[in-house]
Amino acid sequence: MRFHEEEYNAADKQAFYDTVPTPVSEQCQNCGRACEELIYLEGWKFRACPACARECQLTDEAERLCPALYDEVIRANGVREIEAAFKAHAASGCNECESGRKTAQRELTASEDRQASGTEGVA
Repeated sequence: MRFHEEEYNAADKQAFYDTVPTPVSEQCQNCGRACEELIYLEGWKFRACPACARECQLTDEAERLCPALYDEVIRANGVREIEAAFKAHAASGCNECESGRKTAQRELTASEDRQASGTEGVA
């Protein structure tokens, strides 16, 4: 009587146990690129690669902060351009959100605080 195991030699058995399953890459539902780690975006109701997820987060933030910034972000192409739009907008003096005034006010307050602390040490 011959057993089923005897039909396979040692090399066949080793090849079976050596096979490592390759990770399955899913496609980003925004850009379509294959990605091993997708992030589910609750507000957007889809799974995205890290780059697309960052774009969505920045877009949400821009919409919350200022309509003019949101328009700039919508026209931007990719995360780098969106981040550049945020930086440029912070110093733009936007009339809709007064970003330049807020930034200038923060810098003025910080400068005054440094001067006050410097003069207190002298007296």
